[in-house]
Amino acid sequence: MIRQDIVDDVRARTDIVALVSESVRLVRRGNTWKGCCPFHKEKTPSFNVSPSKGLAHCFGCKESCDAIGFVEKTQGLSFVEAVTMLAERLGITIEETRTPQERKEAAAAKDQQNAVYRANELAALWFETNLWSGVVPAGIPQEFHLPKLAAQPVGVENAWLELDKRGLAPTNGEHTLIGSTLRAFRIGYAPPFWDHLARHLVQAGISPNVAEQAGLVAPSQTGGRHYDRFRNRLMFAVIDVQGRVVGFSGRMLPTPQGGDAAACKEPAKYVNTPESHVYTKGRQLFGLYQARNAVRRADHAALVEGNFDVVSLHARGIDNVVAPLGTAFTQEQATLLKRFCTHVTLAFDGDTAGRKATIASREACACAALSARVASLPQGKDPDAFVREFGVEPFQRLLDGASGLVEWLVNNALDVATFHRAPLQEQLDRVRSVGDLLATENDPEMRQLAEVYANRAAARLGLTASSSVTVDQLQRIVAGKLRGTTTTKPVASTTATRGPEWGIQRAMLGAVIDGISHADELLA
Repeated sequence: MIRQDIVDDVRARTDIVALVSESVRLVRRGNTWKGCCPFHKEKTPSFNVSPSKGLAHCFGCKESCDAIGFVEKTQGLSFVEAVTMLAERLGITIEETRTPQERKEAAAAKDQQNAVYRANELAALWFETNLWSGVVPAGIPQEFHLPKLAAQPVGVENAWLELDKRGLAPTNGEHTLIGSTLRAFRIGYAPPFWDHLARHLVQAGISPNVAEQAGLVAPSQTGGRHYDRFRNRLMFAVIDVQGRVVGFSGRMLPTPQGGDAAACKEPAKYVNTPESHVYTKGRQLFGLYQARNAVRRADHAALVEGNFDVVSLHARGIDNVVAPLGTAFTQEQATLLKRFCTHVTLAFDGDTAGRKATIASREACACAALSARVASLPQGKDPDAFVREFGVEPFQRLLDGASGLVEWLVNNALDVATFHRAPLQEQLDRVRSVGDLLATENDPEMRQLAEVYANRAAARLGLTASSSVTVDQLQRIVAGKLRGTTTTKPVASTTATRGPEWGIQRAMLGAVIDGISHADELLA
């Protein structure tokens, strides 16, 4: 807990105009300052900042906040994190209700974290320098260049070829969006040698122990030496919502001539930073730092599977895209995303793994109260491949036309194209999954839609097309077929099983419909 007097001091001493000006262009209007709201899209400025009141308010979206709230909302921090960050800027010491020993242990842990952050930052800069100081395509604006190395890194051309294959190697000054995207995501290159990064970090004052804690190096089996975890790879930096490098993901490249071939014999396509003091993959989202402002403005995020999917879409102007880090979408990731938006569209790969990932995401979205939809990609396509083949506008139409997650789950489970070909046990499991889904679904339209799919699946099982089958009945039918006791006799209409109130409801509905047909006469 942070003492209330310290919170009040932080709030009072923070220059809210200077703070907001770091992310919003403000113009003075009398005693207030005005700019475009950072919380929603607008062309006419309606975001007002009052230094005398220490408050900001948007007359467009009605969002209001003080300095602490502004940091919470724009950077996705908790209240304590926001107060701590502002206190550090002001030089205010945070006095917490902890014992001296607890404060000492916390300070030691903080120092350890800071050392890991520094190691990661130095490694990110080194990877970037290797890529951008080597064979850089002509036309890259000067601001994207880093200081030249004494010699071109061995194999860097393979990194640019991989980027070029995906349309991410800008070749002229018109492609500054691609260049700026690569730099924003801190894309780099790890050369094909055993210990070049390890030696570089030692020269920069990072001990092998700290580098190992950061997951950048690993100890050799013979002891006494450390080797690079990332070798001959295109590097993606993982950045948290506060802009700190917390880890890396490296994609394998072809072994170049002139490198250490033994150091390149790593079978995994991707190598990722192991979990550390600053990095837990289930709690981070790749690209959220870069996408946070766009996600907040749109109140919507597109969730894709891979690093290249995120970078490819950002480089083509769709900048509210993020991805899990090689895991299923977790509750922690959903909660983190909920800090910035209330709507998410799942756009996973068009394959079996992508469908499984979509199914597994429902619980996380529900726990975080994220309104979820699903954009279905063609079989075998991921977002990166789709946008390269068909373009940005068709992909945007996929996002715009996404179906609700519950609707997609019901359709996927009872899809007539695959349901009737599945073994009976799998059919039963699918129907049960829909029953379990509907048990927690309050939307009557979703329940009605489920019955439509149940009828289609029943027809595939040999029932007449005129049968009216509920999900519960379909489950009993499939279970009976699995036991060998079910016939193909048409199922009776469900009207009789719905109780006497169903007849009254039908009569009332008929009266309403008849009334609509005579509406003109009644209103004349």
